[in-house]
Amino acid sequence: SLDFLNKVLERSGLGNATSIPDVPENGGVPCSMQQARAEAEAVLFECTEQLLQKLKLRPDQVDAVIICCSMVAPTPSLAAALVHRFGMRPDVITYNLAGMGCAASTVAVGLARELMQAYTGMRVLAVMTEPVSASHYRGRNRSMLIPNALFRLGGAAILLSNHACERRRAKYKLSHIVRLHFGSSEAAYQSIYREEDEDGHLGIRLGKDLMEVAGHALRANLTCLAPRVLPWAEQLRYLHNVLLRKVLERKVLPYEPDFNHAFQHHKMHAGGRGVIGEIEKQLHLTPGLVQPSKDTLYHFGNTSAASTWYVLAHIETYQGMQRGDKIWQLGFGAGFKCNSAVWQAMRPVRDRHRAWIRKDGSDGVGVKDSTGRASKWD
Repeated sequence: SLDFLNKVLERSGLGNATSIPDVPENGGVPCSMQQARAEAEAVLFECTEQLLQKLKLRPDQVDAVIICCSMVAPTPSLAAALVHRFGMRPDVITYNLAGMGCAASTVAVGLARELMQAYTGMRVLAVMTEPVSASHYRGRNRSMLIPNALFRLGGAAILLSNHACERRRAKYKLSHIVRLHFGSSEAAYQSIYREEDEDGHLGIRLGKDLMEVAGHALRANLTCLAPRVLPWAEQLRYLHNVLLRKVLERKVLPYEPDFNHAFQHHKMHAGGRGVIGEIEKQLHLTPGLVQPSKDTLYHFGNTSAASTWYVLAHIETYQGMQRGDKIWQLGFGAGFKCNSAVWQAMRPVRDRHRAWIRKDGSDGVGVKDSTGRASKWD
């Protein structure tokens, strides 16, 4: 098992400085609920505190809380723990999203949008993390050992609002969101599955069809998203190709739209080297568009629902945003889910995020990135 795990680590695209907590060796016994809760709360509380301080908001100004944590669902919930820790109002709306996997971030965004369509003047706090100790597998099944090599501890907190006074300092507005669920397919439903192995060890099994399922889900998502985001020229080329093939029955290859022209930035889920590579290949993306995701995987590993926000922080820190820039957020999750969100920058953004700034106060220039070369960020 160790030899196999070492081989997976060598090919995973992860560096040596990713974060993982101490996982107690309990003779194969999974970690306790107390341990998992403590790990989740430590990240959730710190992320929330930092966000409130940065935005100069009081806890009682938050109208709704959405927690994304797939593996740990205690009673009282983690959302209740956050309300208790920060002394939020009794009428605060709370949601606890469990079992959604890495796609939970875009699910939370969609839920926040629906809340704000129903209520005006809302401030919705979304916080996400995934305790590594809760998902650590102690058996020998190879398909269940792979998550041990990929998943790492991390977290993120964001504030979404339709409050009039937040417009001036808002960074982005949500333009589109596409959520697709392929749970009716047996292969898709079984592709990421948490269960016990033959020896009773609990873990996450990754199916052999996972990449095929992800590819199919991505193509279906893009079919829904393309008419909303592609430039008119690309849509006309695609329509012309369809007419040639379907109406005139010409023997021409299907036209693949160029998504490099649809967005200025991509923040795709840093799920693994194979996932990023497959998306890059299918969409013919330029190296610059996928590098932030590769660097996120290298420096932080797969942080589940939080990973796309690490990617966004990378872009803001090293590239910056111009007013009007479009950003594509892409996430995959168990079930199987493929979700897209399209954001537009409302103002120039060039923030320096703590996650991407070295402890000595300098930036990341000179740190080895996912290609093994020295990073040269502008």
